Amino acid sequence: MALLRTDEQTIEDLGIFGKKSGRGIYDIYNRASTRGGETLLGELFRNPLSDKEAINRRSSIIESLAKKHITFPYNVSLFDLAEKYLTDTEDNARNKRGQQALGRKKYKMA
Repeated sequence: MALLRTDEQTIEDLGIFGKKSGRGIYDIYNRASTRGGETLLGELFRNPLSDKEAINRRSSIIESLAKKHITFPYNVSLFDLAEKYLTDTEDNARNKRGQQALGRKKYKMA
């Protein structure tokens, strides 16, 4: 699978992420339910495919998923909570007195 690399000047000139206008091509296609999905979509825009067969294959997959009208069956805030918890390092998990800082105050269920 051959990938291209889109440089920052091209991304800005094409308004892919809509930094100036607040609405770009990325925003039109972004239906991600999690930060991980948004990150993946951003990478797809930054590193587009260059192989015709790979482009057609990916397009067919996306089209077939879109036709199914599948909704994300989970509460998105739970994924944000889990991501925040899992990315906390041991150092960040303890306060200055060495006590555990992970608790209900820091990680509230939405």
